[in-house]
Amino acid sequence: MDWNAVKNALPDQKITALPNIQDPAFLANAQTGLDGAFSWYAWPTDGGNSIIPGPMTTVWDERFLDNLAGRPYMAPVSPWFFTHFNTKNWVFICEDQPTLRWEQMLQLKPAIVEIVTWNDFGESHYISGNQPNHSDDGSGAWATGYPHDGFRTLWAPYIAAYKAGAAAPSVSADQVVYWYRTTPKATVCAGDPLGPPNGIQYLADVVFVATMLTEPAELTVTSGDGAAPVTVSVGAGIRTTNFTMGVGPQHFSVSRGGVEILGGTSEKDVADSCEKYNFNPYVGVLSA
Repeated sequence: MDWNAVKNALPDQKITALPNIQDPAFLANAQTGLDGAFSWYAWPTDGGNSIIPGPMTTVWDERFLDNLAGRPYMAPVSPWFFTHFNTKNWVFICEDQPTLRWEQMLQLKPAIVEIVTWNDFGESHYISGNQPNHSDDGSGAWATGYPHDGFRTLWAPYIAAYKAGAAAPSVSADQVVYWYRTTPKATVCAGDPLGPPNGIQYLADVVFVATMLTEPAELTVTSGDGAAPVTVSVGAGIRTTNFTMGVGPQHFSVSRGGVEILGGTSEKDVADSCEKYNFNPYVGVLSA
């Protein structure tokens, strides 16, 4: 798009154009009047919709920053990606990305961060809770009953740190945010004509837990029926830990000085049977 023409047609308006650019090399010699650029590469990929093993890196961010040569870069932050339509059926390998990506933003300090997205249920990267009035395009099959507003709880300290130019988030209250898929990746969903999504071979069957603590504590996770509890020490601040997924209930507990300060069992069990494939994570929060 020729942004020079747009600006010339509206001389009394202050227009700053940061369009989505697919190839960052285009920016080095672009003469289209853009002032900066936005990247849609919010998930691990070699470009386009190619699926590669995770984790997310900053390789695309660095290409944009290099070619922008000081002009504003709007970096994407997204928690997840899973879609299951007959026209597109894949998962990007995000896993610990909800915290990893914000840690990258605090290091890179881009001019602007765009969260991708508020309510794109079709690709599972929404950060809203359940929205019963959402016009269903079929994504209700994997989004209904899978709230993601816990990501907003997790991200609030990161956003505050980014705005303040800080290198790390600051935590003022003890909380836990956890997320996990509700079936192991090898589970066969017999009633799904689309088959499993592309990319699942790169996924791990794990439960992710982000502790948000004012002081160090002990985190205990019991994943599945009959599973032995697993306890790890976690430091103050935000720390992300993962645990082997087990079929059945998911229980979480945080103790300090031998006293439980947070605890609870998720509303969603992990199941070893299904009708339709769902690689969208369930996100939960524990607060004191």
